[in-house]
Amino acid sequence: MKAILRRVDRLEERLGSKPRNVFRLVVTRSTGGEPNLEKATCRRHYAGGLLTELIDLKSWNNPFTSEELDRFVDRFPIKRGQD
Repeated sequence: MKAILRRVDRLEERLGSKPRNVFRLVVTRSTGGEPNLEKATCRRHYAGGLLTELIDLKSWNNPFTSEELDRFVDRFPIKRGQD
């Protein structure tokens, strides 16, 4: 089922039907050092025309670029709610 949802998301992206309104919140539980994507988690939810992404870095170790963060977030499925 996850593979099908990922495929649908890729098709929507290609067709330009992905949501354009995105709220991304990045949080961490520790201070110092650099953000670490290896232990991070992400939850994505789409409802009412808004895609909400919550990224929890959990720790700070390795630097990353915004492109790497985008690729990381894109790995997670979007849960759809009521519009």
